[in-house]
Amino acid sequence: MTTTVGAGDVLRELHNIAKRLGVFAVARVGEFRNAPPNGVCFAVWAEQLGAAATGHGLASTTPLFQGTARLYVPGFRKPDDDLEVELLTAADLYLGALSGGFSLRGLARNVDLLGEQGEPLNWKFGHINIDNKISRMADMSINVVLKNEWTQAE
Repeated sequence: MTTTVGAGDVLRELHNIAKRLGVFAVARVGEFRNAPPNGVCFAVWAEQLGAAATGHGLASTTPLFQGTARLYVPGFRKPDDDLEVELLTAADLYLGALSGGFSLRGLARNVDLLGEQGEPLNWKFGHINIDNKISRMADMSINVVLKNEWTQAE
């Protein structure tokens, strides 16, 4: 019998971590399709779900969930240095929360902090134009090795 490996629960927990931090004006699952509101905003969504490169058993496949987290801050306001500090502080807090809770409350074997399954956790900063409004943003790819496995043979 095929069962779920809990990828949806992992996505929900990545969102809940942001909500629990209490620093985001908005935290949501899914990208913003319209310009985000004022304040530092957070979004997380799924990118890929498939087999991890390592960690498999003899009769099972270890799943790897890959998601993207994005921070947004309206791009034009004064003073500019406050905007940058707010964004960097929020990025620091979220990265620290993932590092400190790398099993996602028992839902995952581990968040791939150091890049065993790809790239280590890190934020990449830039700008994005949504609805002709520029936001300062940061993206982070999050690889999560799931605890549950897919059975190869029954």
